[in-house]
Amino acid sequence: MAKQYNFSHQLPLQSKKIKTALIILILMIGVCILGIVLANIFWDEFTTVRYSLKHRRNIDTGWPPFVKGWCSLFLCVLPLVIPMLYFMQDFKNPSIGLTPDGLFINQQLMRNMIVPYTNIAAVEDILDGYKIVFKNNEQVVKNAVFLFRPFVKSNLNTNKGVVINQKFSKGDVRGLMEELRKRIA
Repeated sequence: MAKQYNFSHQLPLQSKKIKTALIILILMIGVCILGIVLANIFWDEFTTVRYSLKHRRNIDTGWPPFVKGWCSLFLCVLPLVIPMLYFMQDFKNPSIGLTPDGLFINQQLMRNMIVPYTNIAAVEDILDGYKIVFKNNEQVVKNAVFLFRPFVKSNLNTNKGVVINQKFSKGDVRGLMEELRKRIA
């Protein structure tokens, strides 16, 4: 059973952008399959075998081996990316919200995570939104979903916090951040 949260302020997810990205990735899988089929159809006419001094063996050259190689690579990687993109947030909950317990974050691989207000050091204005800086990044990483912990740790180390903007959330980001500043002061 999913946990119910009591939000005083919340911003819904930009689910349309996420679903569009998923559809594009699925279409890319179709394009890769089509590329492999076309490369196999035209293999004999447009492929030559040459000896490579670099590799010291015969290699296939031409556009069919090139297309088949890249399409095969993408066909292996895309099915791994799609579930990660889909499961990086919970579509039933908002992107970000304020609860009595702390700041609720449901974006950037921080799925349904509540960060206590005591762990938030500052809310900084940046060019395209706001950056939330934490006092203890290790505590935030520890609360992340097991598979996403390395990505959350890397994101926190790179950005020195979490960037909140209109990319993931729709609504009044400024109003929510002002309310968050009042709660951490």
